[in-house]
Amino acid sequence: LEVKPSPKIMVDGNNLESDVEDMLSPAMETSNITPSVYSVHALTLLSEVLAHLLDMVFYSDEKERVIPLLVNIMHYVVPYLRNHSAHNASSYRACVQLLSSLSGYQYTRRAWKKEAFDLFMDSSFFQMDASCVNHWRAIMDNLMTHDKTTFRDLMTRVAVAQSSSLNLFANRDVELEQRAMLLKRLAFAIFSSEIDQYQ
Repeated sequence: LEVKPSPKIMVDGNNLESDVEDMLSPAMETSNITPSVYSVHALTLLSEVLAHLLDMVFYSDEKERVIPLLVNIMHYVVPYLRNHSAHNASSYRACVQLLSSLSGYQYTRRAWKKEAFDLFMDSSFFQMDASCVNHWRAIMDNLMTHDKTTFRDLMTRVAVAQSSSLNLFANRDVELEQRAMLLKRLAFAIFSSEIDQYQ
């Protein structure tokens, strides 16, 4: 290691604040230039490379060390997946692709299982681009296949919704809408699975 001299900065003592602003303005201008397009490219690159890279870097006895890293990544990815607005469509697509690639490896399941199931049960789940459907099919297939309790949990929610008609204060239209949405989710889970998987 060697220390290289940096350029000397001359600051006159009269107006220190303006001198500091003048020095920092080029750095601030370049940071304002970076559009959100770069974040979409970064997410797309992560979706193409991350799962395979982690699988190659960590040996089979070290796979548990991947979970904290993936939990941290999911913390930043999930807000993009909750936002179904039109201006977030490209970020949503990239994040769904990332989640789909991660879900292909069973040892990563603990990092994304809860978030994926919560997103699946979200009221705006089906408001997605047609290009995202195949990725969500892969995610749901991996979610339901690797652990049978998740499918049982979904079936329990559907059964509870159908037997909850004893509630005196429930609005009938809201109750029917909730049942329809749960059945729609169950149909999507079955659609995402292999033929005759749940016999």
